[in-house]
Amino acid sequence: MSGDFTLTVEIDRIPASGGHYDITASPEQRAAAARRLDVPEVKVLTAQFVVNLGAGGIARVTGKVHAEIVQACVVSLAPVPAVIDEEIAASFVRPAPAGRRKHKDAEEEEVVALESEDPPEVAEDGRIDLGELAVTQVALVLDPYPRAPGVAFNPAAAGLKASDLAETAPAGPFAALAKLKKTQPK
Repeated sequence: MSGDFTLTVEIDRIPASGGHYDITASPEQRAAAARRLDVPEVKVLTAQFVVNLGAGGIARVTGKVHAEIVQACVVSLAPVPAVIDEEIAASFVRPAPAGRRKHKDAEEEEVVALESEDPPEVAEDGRIDLGELAVTQVALVLDPYPRAPGVAFNPAAAGLKASDLAETAPAGPFAALAKLKKTQPK
């Protein structure tokens, strides 16, 4: 297997009854995912998907991703384990043939209702990469600032004084503008 966690499904080959796909990352694929996610380790990465072809040729993907990851604490760099169990729902369409692409008038506006479902993504070359979908979902839900239990930021240990922090932290949403106004000549 290659280093990429991938399982490609062609929209034109989705069975009428739907396709069921279970994928598990190999050690090499987990190492590649760890590099891509910028984490020290991906211990487990699995996904289960169901892909159905609906009206208008829209491929609907539903499933679940499970990952066990080790992140680095943003304060101490200690290992922080994370378990991710995420549901996925996405839809894809084939790219439009070159001669049949729609061109919108420059003045035409597209209105999207906030309650509406996300439009389907265009599947490159008519293929859906389920492994890519799984890794992307993990990236979206990872804690961007993981902290080890009991770890707190200590300004003194970082060589900062309370006055240093007070100077850099604005007092409100317009504090930076007020400071700028004070420095401007009258």
